[in-house]
Amino acid sequence: MVRVILTSRSASDGESSRTNTPAGRAIATTSGDSLPNPKILIKGSYRDNVACRSTRCADRFIITLCHGPAALLAVGLDRDTSPLTGYESCAFPDALDTGANLDLGYIPGPMPWLLAEGLRAQGLVVVNEDMAGHVHRDRGLLTGESPLAADALGKLAATTLVEATKS
Repeated sequence: MVRVILTSRSASDGESSRTNTPAGRAIATTSGDSLPNPKILIKGSYRDNVACRSTRCADRFIITLCHGPAALLAVGLDRDTSPLTGYESCAFPDALDTGANLDLGYIPGPMPWLLAEGLRAQGLVVVNEDMAGHVHRDRGLLTGESPLAADALGKLAATTLVEATKS
């Protein structure tokens, strides 16, 4: 079974939701795993990310874009070491959230914490410093650094998930 966690910034209230899509069911039929339904989880809230905290990261795909890697921080909360320590990830650049995004009024004020800084503090390796459409795969973690990377991340995710259903 292919298990997927998609993370994104919620457009509404930050609440998480579970969804079983027809595409998800098709992906899930490739193994004798005893789980009755695919587990495609869309997470948007850092604080409410209970499902990601309980996820065994090594046997699931986690696909995240822009500020979505903030959900990965929940995995390491209340632990000596994050299960994602050593993983490489793209993330939205902190330099934009401390500079241009403030100057343009995209965000109303300084952020209480910075994404890439938080990921590094938990032992993840952030592989980009700029915003140019970067995507990256490290084991089952597929990341894109901004909306500029959305198309490339979608293609990477589709290819990766198709390959996983064949093995």
